[in-house]
Amino acid sequence: MLSMEAMIDREAAKGMTFRAGFDLGRETFRGALVKGRWVPERGAPEGEAVFAGTANALAPLVYGPRKLADWVGTGTVTITGDLVGAQRFIDLFSLRRN
Repeated sequence: MLSMEAMIDREAAKGMTFRAGFDLGRETFRGALVKGRWVPERGAPEGEAVFAGTANALAPLVYGPRKLADWVGTGTVTITGDLVGAQRFIDLFSLRRN
């Protein structure tokens, strides 16, 4: 969650609203985009989209280079909720260079 706070593309996130949850097994988080920033907190994983898996599995999902659709059905991670919004959300953290 800390790396996501640091790596967000704040310019691209301005004006966007999205709430996301993360279930890492023993730890759960939720957060929201607020004025171009990702603001996470510990708590029930809830939001427009929820990502579940180990931290090691979720890191490449968030930072790329694979698209979210490539992860659906792999059994490595689970994504529920608004998949289109979830893709827009994770694109804010991409390590890919355009």
